[in-house]
Amino acid sequence: MRVSLPRLSCRPVLLLIALWTVPNLLAVGCLHKLFHPAIGIGMHASVLLAGLLILVLPAWAMSRFGRLGRGGAYALVFVLASVQWALLLFYGLSAVAVRTWGCWIDWTILRGYIPQVVPLLDALGYSWKTVALVLGPPWALLLVLHLKLAGAVFLAFDRAIIRDSPGARNRAGWGERLAWLGLFGLAAFVLLSAVRDRPQWRRSEPLELAYASSNPLLPDLPSMSDPVRQAREDRQVAAYLATNPRAARPRPLVLITVDTLRSDQMGVYGGPRDNTPFLSAQVRDGLMQRLGPAYSTSTSSYGGLLGVLSSKYLHQLTPHPWNLADALKRLGYATCFLLAGDHTHFLGIRWMYGPSIDVYRDGASQTDGYCNDDRLVLDWLARQAWPEHQPVFLFLHLMSVHQLGYLDPQFRRWEAESAAAGKATDRSQALRDRYHDRILQADARLRQIFALLDREKAFKDALVIITADHGEYIGEYGRNSHGGEPLEPVIRIPLLIRDPAGTAYPVQPLSSLVDIAPTFLAAIGAPVPGNWAGIPLQQRTGRDALVVEFLKVSGLVGSYGGRRYKYFAWLETGTESLFDLDSPAGESCDLVAHPAKDASAATRDRLALAELRRVHAALTRM
Repeated sequence: MRVSLPRLSCRPVLLLIALWTVPNLLAVGCLHKLFHPAIGIGMHASVLLAGLLILVLPAWAMSRFGRLGRGGAYALVFVLASVQWALLLFYGLSAVAVRTWGCWIDWTILRGYIPQVVPLLDALGYSWKTVALVLGPPWALLLVLHLKLAGAVFLAFDRAIIRDSPGARNRAGWGERLAWLGLFGLAAFVLLSAVRDRPQWRRSEPLELAYASSNPLLPDLPSMSDPVRQAREDRQVAAYLATNPRAARPRPLVLITVDTLRSDQMGVYGGPRDNTPFLSAQVRDGLMQRLGPAYSTSTSSYGGLLGVLSSKYLHQLTPHPWNLADALKRLGYATCFLLAGDHTHFLGIRWMYGPSIDVYRDGASQTDGYCNDDRLVLDWLARQAWPEHQPVFLFLHLMSVHQLGYLDPQFRRWEAESAAAGKATDRSQALRDRYHDRILQADARLRQIFALLDREKAFKDALVIITADHGEYIGEYGRNSHGGEPLEPVIRIPLLIRDPAGTAYPVQPLSSLVDIAPTFLAAIGAPVPGNWAGIPLQQRTGRDALVVEFLKVSGLVGSYGGRRYKYFAWLETGTESLFDLDSPAGESCDLVAHPAKDASAATRDRLALAELRRVHAALTRM
């Protein structure tokens, strides 16, 4: 008896492939165009097809045994829609990560934050209802589309089983089986090529980029893969170590960095709101000195945090930057890092802090609380036992001001005032209010930290320096968060010093994060490594230029003709920008693209451009 099998139409199969690949490739194409030119769209298309085949495999296998059924088909449709929704969400998060950090989203960061979704959403000011309204409809739409297409394909598999004629089924299924085996062979080839040729995939495939971001080496920094620079630093460090330096005046040293804190929004720096009552009182009473203008080395945490410890600009960083902790450990110091936030998984910064840390805790070190809650630092600090006969270097990092940081309701002062005044619906106003509330909380946390330090004998007469890793946009240029080109809102930082020894810190034309590590060594009478980029803040200097960078943009803050300028060199295109920071237009007017109409001003700006270009070239060769 001749048995004919129902034919599976190509149309639903092709539509399913289009539904699965087109939205994903459009998203990746946007990322390729806007953020990451190294992304290979063709490579990702192969991975998408391989993934589709792997997801379809259970339906095909179950249909061969007659066990798929309508329920099984719908379950697999649910999986397909959910996986594609997760991929699209991954692309969106990657865009945020590249814009903010300059790096692809990291699988380890995702795994670390998934269990902390509730406090994370609260920190960002979002409710579950808002998230559901934003993310739910795309998932529902994908589910409906896959039900129409994938459901039809899976049910067609099931209908193709001829249960009353096993022999006919076996004879008719060989061609189909060979076709499917060929497709799965293609999927296996794609996945195996990822294993065999990992460097190529790391440069081109989005999912592999996410995996590669977990590598401790920072991506897209030429210095990180420059063996000549690393060898030169190794020689310089060896020469410094050969001098057998000694600390003439050992004393406790404390470094406190507050994530995303910009000086112009702080009350102690004359900001628009009285959000730093503790710091302002310290400065007013002569217990603390306020320095400025001060700049970070980068607009992202890894540049700022590594820059402050290693006294290096972003373009000088190597995979193993010899830093302040290494120098102090060699001088007999006990070193302790108590850090809010996840430094362990975020681009492997913990690994780059080096081996000279006796006590290390960060947000990833515990599972009982939210990793970005500064109360963790206060608890660790209160419970830490300090050596009696050994000087201590303590590094504290606070997350109160960061968008992801925990904000205690008691500090939601301006946010509550705006809500009472009916301004709560203004998102930009809410962003500014919450930023100032966060600064108010950070100031309170600093008060608590100083109270804990002052009661400990180990920190008697401690030199304490307070600064930030970078600043933050709160609506300027239509942006929030940080990252990107080093404009003033994300590069200007506070620099406050409490020194009971009464050391004078002269007013400097410009200060940088790179000056902090040399300042600590100078305070204890230890020599400063010659390859460090900073200058001790105890020394008066006529330095009038600093490097400010973010991956594809290298810049300079400098003076010419009595005016402050900022110069940018865009590394990929070779284009330049120049801004007159002393003019009312500031960074909203690029003098290269829009020269001044006044002839004398235009001439002055051209001369400034030439001079800053020369100084920038000299400093970035170092």
